[in-house]
Amino acid sequence: MPRFVQSLRLESAARTAALDALVTDEDALVRCRTLLALPVAERDVLCFDPDPSVARLATSMLAGGRPTNVVDSARERQLTLLRRSPHATVRRLAREASAQSSILHAPGMLAARRLLRVDRDGLMATMRSLLAGEKTQLAALPVVERLGIVDEVFDQVVVLAQGTRTSSAQTTDHVAARAVSVLSTSRQSRARVVITSCLDHPDPRVRANAVDALARLDRRGLPDAVESMVDDDHHRIRANVIRASLASRGELKRIYEPAAVDALRAMLRDERAAHRLSGVWLAQRVLAGEGRARVGQAWGALASTITAIANEDTDVGVRQRARRCAKRLHQEVRHAWSKEVAS
Repeated sequence: MPRFVQSLRLESAARTAALDALVTDEDALVRCRTLLALPVAERDVLCFDPDPSVARLATSMLAGGRPTNVVDSARERQLTLLRRSPHATVRRLAREASAQSSILHAPGMLAARRLLRVDRDGLMATMRSLLAGEKTQLAALPVVERLGIVDEVFDQVVVLAQGTRTSSAQTTDHVAARAVSVLSTSRQSRARVVITSCLDHPDPRVRANAVDALARLDRRGLPDAVESMVDDDHHRIRANVIRASLASRGELKRIYEPAAVDALRAMLRDERAAHRLSGVWLAQRVLAGEGRARVGQAWGALASTITAIANEDTDVGVRQRARRCAKRLHQEVRHAWSKEVAS
């Protein structure tokens, strides 16, 4: 009967009405065939069919979509109800589908880690699908990094990092910037080559992330190509180069290079507000914590500069960020004093 209805040249509404009448047919086989003929949006009702074979087929169809970065609340509600189905197979399918429904969100990460253990090939197929989708690429990249699987999807991440310069990849500079960062977790020697090539990317976010990525790959020193960007016209790139230079001598007792300290000081005094803003952002990260001991005598002068900016800068945004930075630095000074007094 469902096939007969489909063979008729009925309008959509009439065809759906005719099939709806078959949803409650006494014969389970008829209901199964009706399920296959129904529009996707109309199939959910048969997930609750009293016959386990019909309910299992309908639930499989509901659960069959691959994980995405979009949470379908209606689908999630349906899966929640199906986890209490009288049919064990339906309950299992619903639990698995719900867990895997969005591995790009925090709850789904648990499912992703489980899949990494029990179905690695399936997870890789899912991640490749997500990395290929324009709407899911950006959210998929951090998942790749957290799961530590960049080398298993390496070629796709490389395409995304260089996507704006290839005719086949449809990507954005934001995706490219994130992909460059993810490549820094790769163990492949080719990763360094790809990241270095991104130092001349047309988008400043990509170049800035390439600087950070190269710094993470090698803490002992920076490539000349990076150090030469210390006076870059873009504030984010300039700040990242200085930050990388300040932390690139980790084996030495005093890790900060005098030239990098001077570059930070110059950035804090720059006439461009965006550069001062990035300079304050950088100061908060390199002067706090162990920075106070490592910078030595330069710390006091830099902290005083931050305080002056917090009180006197002509840009509201710069002043606000400087106040937050100064507050943290002052808290560290008080904490250090209290420790000395206690000892």
